[in-house]
Amino acid sequence: MQGFVNYKNIRIHFSSEGKGNVVVLIHGFLENRTMWKDIVPILAKKNRVITIDLLGHGETDCLGYVHTMEEQAKVTKTVLNHLKLRKYTLIGHSMGGYIALAFADLFPKTIKGLCLMNSTYKNDDDELKLYGLVPLKWLKATIKTLLECHLQTCLVKQAELFLNQKFKML
Repeated sequence: MQGFVNYKNIRIHFSSEGKGNVVVLIHGFLENRTMWKDIVPILAKKNRVITIDLLGHGETDCLGYVHTMEEQAKVTKTVLNHLKLRKYTLIGHSMGGYIALAFADLFPKTIKGLCLMNSTYKNDDDELKLYGLVPLKWLKATIKTLLECHLQTCLVKQAELFLNQKFKML
């Protein structure tokens, strides 16, 4: 079953499949609920599986320019309340792991289990924050260059330059 629930005048898209213990799959940044399409049928054989398009992802609109992990956790809770679910296991991928942790912090009595995939319970350190932002700036410059010169080779050259200068990978 797929549906929408209202959160602060934004329609939040979700799906619910199967019966049993509730497993909530939380996608990462720039992903959407369809990233779980291969695992949902397997989990749904013995569980009720919930997937959600978080704010600004998939079929869910943005609420503002920036969405905090706590805001995304509240969106997730709104969907689960709408479905009248009380206890769940959260599985968060990447940014979804941070959202799962925020959820557990905000609503600890509702958590049966917590799984972080390609995520961490630690705050990002300064180096990760720095290198996490550099690729976005580089990507914007690369797209601009690519649009200006209409050559795919520009993208390759920019990537080589970035990897050599910032990570000494090539």
